[in-house]
Amino acid sequence: MKKRPQALSFELRSSKKPALGGGHPHNKAKRQHLATRWSEIAATSGAAAIVITNEVDDEALPIDDDFTYLENDYVLDSGIEKPDEGFLISCTCTECNSSEACSCIQASEAIDGAELTGSAYTQEGLFAFNVPSGLEVRECNKLCACKLEQCKNCMSQQPRDVAIEVFKKEQLSWGVRALVDIEMGKVLGVHTGLLIRRTKASAFREEDAFFCFDIDGDENIADPSASTPAHDQFTVYSKNYGNWTRFLNHSCTPNLKVYSCVHDTPPGHGMGFVSFVANQDIPAQTELMFDYDPLATEMVVYLAENGHGKGKKKRKAKASP
Repeated sequence: MKKRPQALSFELRSSKKPALGGGHPHNKAKRQHLATRWSEIAATSGAAAIVITNEVDDEALPIDDDFTYLENDYVLDSGIEKPDEGFLISCTCTECNSSEACSCIQASEAIDGAELTGSAYTQEGLFAFNVPSGLEVRECNKLCACKLEQCKNCMSQQPRDVAIEVFKKEQLSWGVRALVDIEMGKVLGVHTGLLIRRTKASAFREEDAFFCFDIDGDENIADPSASTPAHDQFTVYSKNYGNWTRFLNHSCTPNLKVYSCVHDTPPGHGMGFVSFVANQDIPAQTELMFDYDPLATEMVVYLAENGHGKGKKKRKAKASP
């Protein structure tokens, strides 16, 4: 999974200079109105509040007036439909904690024969960091016999219980942080927006491509010889639709990791979600950041291991304990 285009930072930058005096009350009221509205929308799915703060200047949040907040789902572009629910994988168990007990947590073949043997989540509801690159986590869904609000195999679907602050940074950009400490393995939410075909995104101008995130979690991008997947390829476009993850910035030493999961569509259809999980304990008020293109480092490793040069010593993007 990667942001597009790779050469751009995803930080939302402004040319505005700090306001003098008390600033414009309109912009402060606009920020407060957005925070209230977004929190109300998030609350409909049981999610915690969203706070928007600017202690640097008087800039309002740099989004279009028609931006629509989506806590945990996509809006589908015209001509795109979800597969029939009859194709969903479902389980009949009451405790989903192993592949032997739950048909949703079955060993899945991934690139190079890698497998997920067991649940992607611990019994405490934390990400287990055992998911190979190129593998979608198959979560339980509404057709399963288990109770989704209690199931440990659907953590990306659980309501976000961490309050999020979108804040203005000193470097003329906006970022995201949490108002409480976050435990390593805590799943914070999914990336949302307008789901479009990747061919459409490829034709975007640079300023629009800035808001694109390819859904390629089940693709072996690290292997240049890998074939194109049989399913349609999709991109999430978050300019006019999205949630707080839209404001996450890039870091080469991130405290968040992304992984691909699927629950409301069958696996292998390219419509999974990108989930964000803490890859370390994160103190409150620490900016949340992730690597926009983790497979770029994996590509270096792949080329080195397959005789295409010496490569460089870089962090592998595959999940590690």
